[in-house]
Amino acid sequence: MLENHFLLIANTMDADTAVMVPECYESGFCRVADTPWYESPCVERCVKTCAAYEFIGEQHPRIARYAGRDPWTDMPLFERPSGPSVEEFTREHHELMYTEQRDEPNCRPQKQYLPLMYQWALQALSAVSFCHKHNVIVGLFETENFLVSFPDLSISMIGFVAAKFTDGKADTPYESDINGFPSFNPFDLCVNEGAGVDAEEATITTDLFILGTFIYVLMTDTAPDSPLDEGEDIPGEKWPHIEREYLGEVVTKCWECRYQSVQEVRHDIVEILQHEGWEIEGHDTLKGFDASGLFGGQLLQREHYYLGPL
Repeated sequence: MLENHFLLIANTMDADTAVMVPECYESGFCRVADTPWYESPCVERCVKTCAAYEFIGEQHPRIARYAGRDPWTDMPLFERPSGPSVEEFTREHHELMYTEQRDEPNCRPQKQYLPLMYQWALQALSAVSFCHKHNVIVGLFETENFLVSFPDLSISMIGFVAAKFTDGKADTPYESDINGFPSFNPFDLCVNEGAGVDAEEATITTDLFILGTFIYVLMTDTAPDSPLDEGEDIPGEKWPHIEREYLGEVVTKCWECRYQSVQEVRHDIVEILQHEGWEIEGHDTLKGFDASGLFGGQLLQREHYYLGPL
């Protein structure tokens, strides 16, 4: 797991917003020179999140709605979410949503919840595509980085702490500087030498690799394990396997760096979903699927959500 953890906490000054702060945040302190938490590298990444939203300059339904900077801490403000992260949501409802316990090799979504996973995959695609259109490389994202909204269970990406972009107006380059990547990551494991993957640099290709991992986690509720030591090439047949019905072919192509754009990934996913009998409505919803009835109205809003690594 990453070493950089963040919280989304209720804003005591405005009940409709929440503040993203590093885990080391000292409640009650404002932005002053002698405040130790404010010297944390994680604070710089929170500030970069503000810069990314302001650089993009527009809202999107699959990106958590930015509400400016907190006047006391200069940290990012967001419209208060109605639900937790995808990671927390699936962990709490795992027994309902999946066929086996976590870490079991045959763990897959229950039939009635598979459409939700399809829709989440499409919505994550929309979020990453939006970022790429604005010349922002996301850098790293996991299920902790997507918030679930009630009652429709749609998801939106939050935070740009690992993003790479250049703010032309300020002439400021921001690099993807998160340390402590999981062992299963594109910088160690991409096997396509023609993909142009650098050991350090985040690119569209690395975002698509991570997108494949995101889909794998949706379909298994566990992170993939690397079958080889870091730095070694992985033969195609050695990649963690999931079936085509669970978008396994797309996941493997992401890991093998065979996609050049989010649009190519979406094309293959739509083809599989159509084979499974689904039509896409708009950009990222399944026609005729109503996610709001899956949990019988038992989902409640909370005061505080731990987002984990962003």
